[in-house]
Amino acid sequence: MGASNEYQSLAWGAFLAVGSWLLWQLLLDVTPATPFTFTNARRLRGLGLLVLGLDFAQELAYLAVRALVPPFRVPGLTEPLSHYVRLNTETTLPGWEVGLMLLVIAAVYQRGVELSREAELVI
Repeated sequence: MGASNEYQSLAWGAFLAVGSWLLWQLLLDVTPATPFTFTNARRLRGLGLLVLGLDFAQELAYLAVRALVPPFRVPGLTEPLSHYVRLNTETTLPGWEVGLMLLVIAAVYQRGVELSREAELVI
């Protein structure tokens, strides 16, 4: 997950590739005539799930590091040394909070699509 430079890691590459593609498709699809579409709501939801999935994978990587690194004890530290290991993508990838915010925005966006469709039927 984070054995190389933070911007060359697998997690950052996945986030950059998939996230950029989803955002690009979303921006291409938004027009003044139809700002809300179900496809864009799905893309926002996918972006939120991507961020949550990468955060979950990072937590699994932490568990793997703690399980695989022998429990070396250092005088003056309360926990084994593996407890203090930080993965290099910890500060560069968005956290679970951003993923939850994207999911909320996707739900609001989808409601906007539904309201837009209802308004078209009324007029």
